[in-house]
This record gives sequence, C-alpha cells and structure tokens, in this order.
Amino acid sequence: LSECHTKRFELMKRIGEGRRHDE
Repeated sequence: LSECHTKRFELMKRIGEGRRHDE
C-alpha cells in the first residue's frame, strides 16, 4: 500500500466522518 494511497484513504475517511456529523 503506497503512502499516497494511505493518505487519500485517511482523507476520504475523514470526509466521510465529517459528512456523517453534518447529517
């Protein structure tokens, strides 16, 4: 797993959590 892919995964996860809190 590349570092760039990991960072993107963490970013998507963070966005998902933020979106969940928005609702």
